[in-house]
Amino acid sequence: MNIFKAVLFAGMVLASQVTAQTFVRCHSGVKLSVAPGGSDRSAAPLDVQEATNARRVAEAADIGFDFIRLRVSLAPWTDTGSTADQQRGLTLANGIIKQALAYGMRVDVVMMAGSLSTTTAAGLICTANPSAVAAWTAGWQAVLALLPDTFHVAFEPLNEPPNCAEGTTAWDATQLSLYHQVRTLHRPVKFVVYGHHWGDNVGTDFTSLDPTPYLGDINVLFKFYYYDPFAFTGQGLSWLLDGRYRYLTGLTWPYDTANAQAARDNALGLMEQDPDLPPGQTATFENELTADIASYAVSGTPDYLTAQFAKVQTWARANQVKPWQILVGEYGVANHVINTLGDPLTTSPAWFSAVLATAHAMGFAAAVWDLDSGFGITCGQPGTAPRCPIYEEVFP
Repeated sequence: MNIFKAVLFAGMVLASQVTAQTFVRCHSGVKLSVAPGGSDRSAAPLDVQEATNARRVAEAADIGFDFIRLRVSLAPWTDTGSTADQQRGLTLANGIIKQALAYGMRVDVVMMAGSLSTTTAAGLICTANPSAVAAWTAGWQAVLALLPDTFHVAFEPLNEPPNCAEGTTAWDATQLSLYHQVRTLHRPVKFVVYGHHWGDNVGTDFTSLDPTPYLGDINVLFKFYYYDPFAFTGQGLSWLLDGRYRYLTGLTWPYDTANAQAARDNALGLMEQDPDLPPGQTATFENELTADIASYAVSGTPDYLTAQFAKVQTWARANQVKPWQILVGEYGVANHVINTLGDPLTTSPAWFSAVLATAHAMGFAAAVWDLDSGFGITCGQPGTAPRCPIYEEVFP
């Protein structure tokens, strides 16, 4: 028996032994960082940050979200080794967890990889360095220790599994090992299982996952992300893909021929006027955006959205995974003005409503990214921003 099969078998045995008195379902949630604006840290005094976070959690509860997906950075352990930053991060995370639970909300804590070559998700999984893995382990175990031993909380030891040259084997084995470790420390806590390729559901990224090792454990969630189509949800972003979407604005959802053509023409015009864009790059971007807009005629429709979710539903039924064990861990639309609050795209509510209606009709839970970053669904000053008026009929 090879190592991977041995780990797989051990996971099946362990999973069959893990039971819980009940399964607390999630419905509609929101992602929250330990600092406003989607940040890992703030320069404000700790007591000020704690008061700000209390307001942010209260706003999430007031909107009606029943769970929070809390983003916690591993960098203080893996990148800097700063004990002061570690303690600050733990204090802030602990405050949010306790406040959310006090409101009757559930909490899913997700650990975000570092930024060094050895501490990104790829560095920790594909080319694992023992010292980096040890620091990662210390970090996620410290955060896991904050969670009460209850099925009202969930845990993700590492966000977004990377692509590795050797395929999916490295991630599958690592994830199963993490599951063993978490179950040793906390049995009722929900363990969140990812598919492949950063958690996407494009193609077979999610449905290629073999859930067999986890099927005996009721307190397991299976998660994928949904941002399709990027031409709509990521328009205006300079960091997405190769940067071409920074020129794309005004695209509406669902697809409209005249609007799509106008958005394409406007983007091509902005490229031509950009003095910093090399001619060769301009031609590449023009070809790519032309192809993006052409494919948007299919991907920018309610039927496409339903079909993407139906793939997951079919996978779940085939593998005897309950629909309430499926989590849409992130879905979202970038604001028109990035990293500010208060200027959502006019047709964002239509896309959000379609995603939520589809997910909930299939029995899936879903967490929007996020409360108050450049993808935020609140408008105003980060830390005190209320839900945008345009979203009042959408969320929760």
